[in-house]
Amino acid sequence: MADECVCNRVVCTYDPDFGCGLAPTPQEQKLRPHFIIRSSYGNDSIALIQWAYEQELEGVVVVYSDTGWARKWWQTERVPQAEEWVKSLGFTPVQVKSVGMEAIVKQHKGWPFRLGQFCTDELKIAPMQAWLAAHDPDKRAVILTGVRREESENRKTAPHYRLKSPNDGGRCMVSPLLEFTESRRDELISRAGFVPLDHRSEECRCINAGKEDIKRFDEDDIATIERIETEAGYTSKGKPRVMYRPNKHLGATGIRQIVEWARSARGKYAAPAAMPPDDDDIAEQDEVACQKEGWCG
Repeated sequence: MADECVCNRVVCTYDPDFGCGLAPTPQEQKLRPHFIIRSSYGNDSIALIQWAYEQELEGVVVVYSDTGWARKWWQTERVPQAEEWVKSLGFTPVQVKSVGMEAIVKQHKGWPFRLGQFCTDELKIAPMQAWLAAHDPDKRAVILTGVRREESENRKTAPHYRLKSPNDGGRCMVSPLLEFTESRRDELISRAGFVPLDHRSEECRCINAGKEDIKRFDEDDIATIERIETEAGYTSKGKPRVMYRPNKHLGATGIRQIVEWARSARGKYAAPAAMPPDDDDIAEQDEVACQKEGWCG
């Protein structure tokens, strides 16, 4: 019988046949995926899954990364609804779990930021690689991602494929929707029976979230973030360890001020007491999305 363990980055069940990762259930042991879709169940993910169905692909496994940092409704409503739909297509939905944002904030003694964006690595990439090692040890499966060049400046140069994608353990990675416009993507979403969301996926409350995303935070989101910020304390320079950088948000410090900033008119927010930025704040550039190719959004 397998022993329970907690490895460095992934909460897992050790199994001698599969190593240190998410040990497969009896059903998952039968998986020999031909195609693996990385999914957040946001707009691009739903479109990609529908595309795979219309291409009549077989042996498709849809892997959702449970970051432990999703908005509540996403985890309790959106994901179950999407997984039932995935099953109806004849595909297999799977979830991989991480230790969660709170744990990595404590481990790193601070929140991720653009120049130290360890969240995607630890909440998504590492758990996914552990799962891949267990279920596709021969690296025969093709990874499908929903990246589109129209999404952002950063993704305009994204490749159609990588023969050996480093973030996928050296497997072939393909982005079938790369040249799709938003309208073409939305046609796929509609054919899937979903209504296109008017916001980004919410499987992870992102450190790079813009005003519109932050406006959607409810009291549950605010209270959770505020508690972690409070427990994180202060830096050696006496600066509070907060999720969002004050210098990028007109001096707003702490999640309650950040939400107030997000809900204010452009340029109209006045922080109670603006704090001077740290050196790493100054070095940052404005970003509204994760830079890791095909892992967020």
